Parts: sequence; C-alpha cells; structure tokens
Amino acid sequence: MPLKLTQKGDTILEVLIAVAVLSLILTMSIATANRSSMGNRQAQERAEAYKHTDSQVELLKAHVEGGATIDPLISGTTSAFCMKSDGSPTLRFTINESNINNGNFSAIPPDCRQPGAGGSGYYNYITRKSSIPPFENNTYTAHTRWVKVNGNNVEKASTVYRIYP
Repeated sequence: MPLKLTQKGDTILEVLIAVAVLSLILTMSIATANRSSMGNRQAQERAEAYKHTDSQVELLKAHVEGGATIDPLISGTTSAFCMKSDGSPTLRFTINESNINNGNFSAIPPDCRQPGAGGSGYYNYITRKSSIPPFENNTYTAHTRWVKVNGNNVEKASTVYRIYP
C-alpha cells in the first residue's frame, strides 16, 4: 500500500527530541533527590554529634558533682581528655587541631571514639579554656569530630560548659 502524503505521525527527529527532554528531566530529578538525601544524612550526623558532646558534658558534670576533680594540668587547647562511659576521665592527651582538621584522629584514644558517621566514627574530647577570667579553670569545651558522609571534610560540633565553684 503506497504512503499517502496526508498521513500524520511523529518523525524520528521529534521522537529524539522528546527522549532528550525526558532524559534531562529525569537526570535533574535524580540529582535533586541525591542532594536532598545527602543533606538529610548530614543533618542526622550533626544531631548525633551533638548528642555525643552533650553526653560528654553530662558525664563531666556528674564526675565533678560527685566530688571528683579534673587534672589541673589540663588547660589550653592542646591538652585534652574525654569522659569514658563509666564516668571517669581518660588520661590527658595532646591534640593537634591541624591534624584533626585533616582527618588524622590518631592522637585521640580509642575510649574517646563512638561508632557511626559512615564507619569513621565520632571522636570526642574535652579541652579546658584558659582565657576567660575569672572562670578560666572552670570552663570546658566538649568537641566531637567526624568525617562527613561524602568523605571529603571533617565536621565538628562543640558545646561549652562552665562549672561554678
């Protein structure tokens, strides 16, 4: 049967354009969903990190309110400790912020590590501020560090706590 010039239908060019437009829309949708999922995961990690800093502060508070003291040699930003789950502090250790910011957590003892954050874990430590008179010996900062979900950067969460004499 011969073709009639009056027949209607889509040409191959029209079909290719429709497929290209549909592909573009699907690609944009997948990219948006991926970004949203990554943002949700980062928010979950940050919430978990703040739970760890709050836990460290609560353990420190219970330790001090129980009549115990913290090593008076712990001061400044390079000397640190963390509170173990049994409520006792770890031995004092020295931290290097530059190493920690680059993801080198080797100076932080295993007692200060919590599982999570995509397998790398959360690293907790507490420093004593020495520059806020008159409470310089009573002001502590609980830090939690972890590698972001995408593995590129180190994130941090901090909570400051002051013990009043």
